[in-house]
Amino acid sequence: MGEVVEAQADVKLGEAFKPAAEAQSRVYRGEIAGTLALALPFVGGIVAGSLAGGFVSVWYPQWGSWPTSILSVAGMTIGLVFGLRAYSKRHMSGFLAELRKMGSPPLFPTHFRFADDAIHIDSGRVAHRIAWEAVLFVLPGRDHWLLQADTLTLAIPRRAFADPGAEQAFLDLVQGHISEAARSRSVFKSH
Repeated sequence: MGEVVEAQADVKLGEAFKPAAEAQSRVYRGEIAGTLALALPFVGGIVAGSLAGGFVSVWYPQWGSWPTSILSVAGMTIGLVFGLRAYSKRHMSGFLAELRKMGSPPLFPTHFRFADDAIHIDSGRVAHRIAWEAVLFVLPGRDHWLLQADTLTLAIPRRAFADPGAEQAFLDLVQGHISEAARSRSVFKSH
C-alpha cells in the first residue's frame, strides 16, 4: 500500500491508434451477421442496378450497354452507403453491449468545469484536465458541442448547461482561451 509507480514516454501523434484498436477488438470483434449487414446491401445494390440497367437497355437499345454499367455502379454505391451505415450501427451496439457486460455503467454522471487554467471533466470513474493550448477547434453538433483537443474528442451535451446564458458563457470562455488558429477553425454559432 502506498507504493507509487511513475512512467514517462514521448508519445508520437497517432501512436495510440493501433493499440487502441487492438484493445477495442478485445471488447467486441463483431460477427458474421455484421459482415452480412454490409455485404447484402452492397451486392443487392449491384444486382438491382444491373437489372434496372438491363431493362433500360431493352427499352432503349440505341443506348447500348452503358445504362447497365452506370446503374450498377450507382446501385453498388447506394448499397455500400446503406451497408456501411447498417454495419456501423450493428458494430457500435455490440461494442456497447460488451462494455456493459464487462462492468461499464449505462450512465456516467459527468461534471464539466471550464476555467481559466484548463477544462476539467470528471465522471467519478475517469477524470481529464485539458489545457487550452490543446484545443484545436470547437464545433456545434445537434445535441452537443464538439471540442477537439489533440487526439481527444469531447462531446459536451448541450443539456449540461443550466440555460442558454450558461452555454453562451462557455462559448465566450472558450473563445477567450483558445489560440487564434483554433478560433479560425471553430464555429461558435449554434444550429
